[in-house]
Amino acid sequence: FSGVIPINTETISVDFPVKLSCSIKILPKSKQRIPITVNISTATLSFRPSSNFIQKTSIYVPHSILNIRNYSTLLTVSNSSNSPRYLPKGTVIGIATYNNSDSYNITDNKNSITPNTFNSASQQINTITTPPPLPTTQQTISNLLFHIAEQTQRDLIQSLLFKFQSTFDTSKYSVAQTKL
Repeated sequence: FSGVIPINTETISVDFPVKLSCSIKILPKSKQRIPITVNISTATLSFRPSSNFIQKTSIYVPHSILNIRNYSTLLTVSNSSNSPRYLPKGTVIGIATYNNSDSYNITDNKNSITPNTFNSASQQINTITTPPPLPTTQQTISNLLFHIAEQTQRDLIQSLLFKFQSTFDTSKYSVAQTKL
C-alpha cells in the first residue's frame, strides 16, 4: 500500500462575526473576560480583533484561539484607560476564522486515498463535532512564557506567538518556497 498526499493543500476560510452576548461595563485599568457569541455551534477558530472596535473603545483585544461551545465562549479584554467603558449587547468585537485544509481518507482495505467531498463550505463547517484539545505548540508556547511576571507583557507576546504558531509546529511537514 502506498499513496501520495500533497503537502501544500488549498484552504477554505470562513469568517464569522464575534459579538458581545450581553451589555457589559469594563472598569478602568482592568482586564476582564467577556461572554461572546459566534454563529457556529462547536469549533476551534482563530480570532482577530476589529481595528474599528479598538479605535472606538480604546479596549485592547488580543488575537487568540477561540474554543466555541454552544455558540459561545469567553474572551479576555483590557481597558487601559482611566474611565470605564460600556459596551452594548451585539457589539462586534472582531472576526473568527474557520480554516479547513483539503482532507483525505486513507483506507487500507481498498489500497486507495480519496479526497473527502463536500457540497459547500457550510457542509464542511457542519462536520465539526469536537475540537481537538489544546495543541502541543500552544502548550509549549505557554510554558515558555510562564516565567514572564507581568501579565500584560506575557499576553502580548503569547498572542503574537499564537498568531504564528504554525511556524513552530513540528508535528506537520512543511515546504519552504524560496527562490535561489
